[in-house]
Amino acid sequence: MLWRKKKDYCVHCARMDGIFLKINLGVKMGELSKLINIGKELEKQLNEIGVKTFDELKKIGSKTAWLKIRDMDSSACYSRLCALEGAIQETRWHNLSEKDKNELKDFYNQWR
Repeated sequence: MLWRKKKDYCVHCARMDGIFLKINLGVKMGELSKLINIGKELEKQLNEIGVKTFDELKKIGSKTAWLKIRDMDSSACYSRLCALEGAIQETRWHNLSEKDKNELKDFYNQWR
């Protein structure tokens, strides 16, 4: 999978002449782990809550997905919530708008 946006990358990517190449490390990847911000562990959690596709993730939204994940994993943190929202917006979670980050932080603090 290639990403041509210079700000988009993941921990399993290599940069080659301004193009980011996602490296297959021998792990069979489903649709969700191909999304930005979603690694194999988060994909596994999403699958466990019944989310198997990008469209399903968009439909339930980052907040509902995060709440369901938090119900089974108490370590679900603010960064994971932002990762989900970033995946939906197709951007690195670090690049979410300040408005979105503040809204997610307020939501997160309600459920801590």
